[in-house]
Amino acid sequence: MRFAVLGSLKVRDMDADITPSALMLRRLLAILLLHANHTVTISTLIEELWVDDPPRLVRKIVQTYVSSLRKVVHRTGPAGQRPLLETRPGGYALHLDRDQLDVWEFENLVDGGRAAMDAGDYASAADVLRGALSLWRGGAVADIEPGPLLSGRISQLEEMRLAALELRIDADMELGRHRHLLGELKMLTAYHPLHEEFCAQLMISAYRAGQRRTALEAYGRLRSALVKELGIEPPERLRHLRHLILNEAPSLDLADSRAVLPPEPGPVVRRPMVDPGRAR
Repeated sequence: MRFAVLGSLKVRDMDADITPSALMLRRLLAILLLHANHTVTISTLIEELWVDDPPRLVRKIVQTYVSSLRKVVHRTGPAGQRPLLETRPGGYALHLDRDQLDVWEFENLVDGGRAAMDAGDYASAADVLRGALSLWRGGAVADIEPGPLLSGRISQLEEMRLAALELRIDADMELGRHRHLLGELKMLTAYHPLHEEFCAQLMISAYRAGQRRTALEAYGRLRSALVKELGIEPPERLRHLRHLILNEAPSLDLADSRAVLPPEPGPVVRRPMVDPGRAR
C-alpha cells in the first residue's frame, strides 16, 4: 500500500486506487500521514478537523471516522507486527515503511542529489533532483482544505520543494545551462518575487548568457518588492553580486562560480519534513 501527498491525496493498493472519497476521512488521513509513525492526539485531530466549532459528542465522531478509515488501510504495518492504523493512549498512529510515502521518497532522492553535488557530479545531481521534483503533482494535499496544523506541514513541504528546486538549478548552472534556465527562472521570480536565491540564480544565469540588462533588472525587481513589502533593502550578498555584474568581474565566469556569492549567514534548515524516527 502506498500513500501520496505531494499533490492530491492518493492511496493505492497494488494497482487499485482506494483513496477515500469522504472529505473528513481524507482530512483525517492527511493529518495522520504527515505525522506518520507518531501519535496524533485526539485533541489535535479535533482542532484540525473542526477548528473552533467542534460538534457535540466530538470524540465519538472521531472514533467513527477512525473506524471508517481502518476499512481503507486495513493491512498490518511494517513487518506485519501491528495494524497500519493503531489506537494509542490519547490518540492514533499510522505506521508506514520508508517506501510507502512519497514525501520520504522525495527526501531520499534530494539527499542523493545533494551528495552528488558535494562530490562534483553535477549531471547526476541534476538528474536525481529532477526525479525528486517529478514526484510533485501540484501543491501538497491540494484537494484538502487544511486546518492550522495541516497548513503548517504544507508550508514545510513547500519549503522542501523550493530548496530542492534551488539545488537542481545550481546543478544545471554548474553544467553551463544558463541560457536554458532563463525562462524557468523568470517564471520563478515572478511567482516568488521576494525569493532572494531565485533572483541571484537569474542574475548569474542572465549575465553568463550575455544578458547583463536582464540580470540588473532582476535585481531591481527584487529590491522594489523587498522595499514595498518588507521595508528592507536586498541583503549584502545580492548587492555584492550586482556590483560584480556592473563591473563584469572575472569571478562571474563559470570556472569561478562557487565564489560568486558568499554563503547565507546562519544555519539554514533545508529538510523540515522528515520521518522523526529516521536516524540522522
